[in-house]
Amino acid sequence: IAGPSSGASYYGVLASSGAYYAGLGRSDGYSFVGSGTLYNAGTVYGNAFLYLSDARIKSNVQNLDQGLVTLMKLRPVSFTWKEGIKTAGKDTDPRSGAQDIGLIAQEVQKVVPEAVTKDTATGYYAVDYPKLIPILIQSIQDQQSQIEELRAEVAALKNR
Repeated sequence: IAGPSSGASYYGVLASSGAYYAGLGRSDGYSFVGSGTLYNAGTVYGNAFLYLSDARIKSNVQNLDQGLVTLMKLRPVSFTWKEGIKTAGKDTDPRSGAQDIGLIAQEVQKVVPEAVTKDTATGYYAVDYPKLIPILIQSIQDQQSQIEELRAEVAALKNR
C-alpha cells in the first residue's frame, strides 16, 4: 500500500494472503479507497464495519413481514471446510480442514436472495450475514407479539 505522498489511488480488485494496514484518518496518512472487491485469505480485523443506511438515499421503503417464518426456513449447520480450497488470489484458504458453523449459501439464496452473492473469480457463493440482521430483528418482534398475545390469553383465563 502506498502512502499519501505517492498520489496512488486504489480501485478494483485486491487479492491478498498477507497483511494490509489501511484506514481513513490514520495518523500515518495511509488510506484505502476502493470500489471493487477485496479478497483476503486471512482474517480481517477492524474497529468498526459500517454500512451506509441513510434514509435520504433509499426509496420504496417497506416494512419486513414474516420475519419468524423466514428465519425458520434457514438451516444452521456445523461443518468442516474441505482441504485445498483456493481463494481468488489462488492461495490455499487457511480455513481448510477447520471446523466451523454457519449457513449454506445456496440454501439461503432460496429464502433470502438479497443476502447471497456469487464470486465471479471463484464461482463460490457467499452469505452476507449482516443482511440477515433485519430478519432476526423482525423475528424477535414477531415472537414478542406472540408472547404478548399469549399473556393476554393467560390473564383472561385466570380471570374466569
